Amino acid sequence: MTKIKFILISAFICSFFVISFLLYSYGYQDLAYSITLFLSFCFMIQTLRMFNFFINVLDIFSNENAYLKKTIVSFFSNLENELLRIKVSYKKKVALDKLIISEEKSKYSQLVDTIPLPIALVSKQRYVLFANKSAKKKFSENFEGSYIQNYFRDPALSEAFNKVSNNILSDTELQVVYEGTSPMSFNIKIKAVLSEESKVIYILLIFFDQSTISKSLQQRNDFLANASHELKTPLTNIIGISEIISNDPSAIIENKNFSKNLLVNVKRMQNLIYSLLDLSKIEINRNIMQYKLLNLENITKSTIDEFKNINSQKQNIKLFNNLKNKSLKLKTDEKEFKLLFFNILDNAFKYSSSLVKIFLEETTKNIEIIFQDNGIGIPKSEINRVTERFYRVKGNEKIEGSGLGLAIVLEIMNNHEGEVKIESEEKVGTKVSLIFKRV
Repeated sequence: MTKIKFILISAFICSFFVISFLLYSYGYQDLAYSITLFLSFCFMIQTLRMFNFFINVLDIFSNENAYLKKTIVSFFSNLENELLRIKVSYKKKVALDKLIISEEKSKYSQLVDTIPLPIALVSKQRYVLFANKSAKKKFSENFEGSYIQNYFRDPALSEAFNKVSNNILSDTELQVVYEGTSPMSFNIKIKAVLSEESKVIYILLIFFDQSTISKSLQQRNDFLANASHELKTPLTNIIGISEIISNDPSAIIENKNFSKNLLVNVKRMQNLIYSLLDLSKIEINRNIMQYKLLNLENITKSTIDEFKNINSQKQNIKLFNNLKNKSLKLKTDEKEFKLLFFNILDNAFKYSSSLVKIFLEETTKNIEIIFQDNGIGIPKSEINRVTERFYRVKGNEKIEGSGLGLAIVLEIMNNHEGEVKIESEEKVGTKVSLIFKRV
């Protein structure tokens, strides 16, 4: 377009010169002089504009290169050297601009990377210019720098892109399926990123994982169903005994088991409600808890002492401190830390352990707290399920418990971005390892 414009202007000026020459030849000297004078004036103005532009260019590049002369005379007197210096200065300026852009992109990338939803910025040609950490984790590390149709082949997505690219739609939503190693359903929000002239320059994609939402809803429904079932059993027993006593007060004297059964069922309900409250608090704390650096040795000893004071019959706990650094600190919350210990120790003694050994270990990357008991153990086929909410190992249903102990442990460790490892052998014992990242 620029070349055509230049040719047209040049042709226009040349045609006027030709007309001026012809007018002069046919005796219209005054008109020819007027046209020539006007063209000369225009040419002079344009020359001055170009001269001013050239001076400004020299001024810009001289700021980047101390060896570049600012005067037009020095430029024409030593053209080759000055052009070389301009070239060097230009390369330096481009490199500096790229560095500034890279630093700015890094700042915005860090900000967008904190968003848990997958986000991608795509060109009108369907090329993924930027993808945050969530998107790379969900799809592929190579998601950024590839074409969006490599991951989503739905024709509806291409049609939506065309409409947004052509300003037919400013934004839209649609449901698509990602056919990766494990197919996932996404609700994609598509929004146009506009320039100052209101033209589409990029397209923003925000992904909402419908599979995860559906799974969360199912887990919530299962949780409510299990919780209501667990509460229903002791509540039914309490109501039944209460009705008998209400109709015949002497029944409690004649049947001494009534008061005992009432107490057992009330405690069962109480323990279940407390466990549900603990689980609820942990989930709330996930986004608001500010963990502190606490001395690992001190908090471990105080937690064990507190557990022994509350449980007078569960005293056989031995601590083995293998820490090289006795002042080693763990980033945690005191209440959550105690809840971890209480649930694991309570489980161990509940399932016939006569002794629990606790080992404090450290590596270059992690801090490990290992609980080793000598209880009845867990069948290997069920180890992967014992951290599920309300799950009870087959055959252990008669042992008092809510089935939430290890589920609470898992939730707390998730809050700490840690890991729970469980190893067990029936009639030998169970080892539970809590692995925290060092700070």
